[in-house]
Amino acid sequence: MIAKILRGIAVAILIFALSLGLYYLDHTEVPAYVPVLRASAIALIAVILPQNIRRKITGLRRPVVSCVVIFAAVGILSFSGLLALNYHAASDTPHQVRAEIIDKNVRTEYATRRVGRGRYVRDTSRKIHHYEYTLRLPDGKTIKRHTDAGGYTRLRCGSYQTATLRRGYLGWTIIR
Repeated sequence: MIAKILRGIAVAILIFALSLGLYYLDHTEVPAYVPVLRASAIALIAVILPQNIRRKITGLRRPVVSCVVIFAAVGILSFSGLLALNYHAASDTPHQVRAEIIDKNVRTEYATRRVGRGRYVRDTSRKIHHYEYTLRLPDGKTIKRHTDAGGYTRLRCGSYQTATLRRGYLGWTIIR
């Protein structure tokens, strides 16, 4: 019983860590494969090194399933840890750049309601609007940002807005 509770808590912590890592990745200007590869290398070391030490001492091998679970858990934690380290230990000297607004977009989502067994229809009475715009930095990279309805109407394509950039601890640029 206790083992099931501990597994549930561990899964909840890993889901929270993964969502936090994705949040930091969204605010960091780095290709996604860079922190994923670094986290995978850390996780691989965490799986292989103790297994070799244990095999020399006891002669036993770790089952494949537990190696995969340890690799996934350490990979997720190191992924979010690397991005959090880069984000929170960033330099205190931000520099502001002028970014051009190149695109405005409104996404509309419709809620669904159930009308029968397994049948769902679009409920047009509840619309959810997502107001987004795209900024182009001076180096050519683009950023998607979200705004409210009032801010969306004031935006004009071709106009400029300031974006704050900071150099992260690991060298990855942080966009705020």
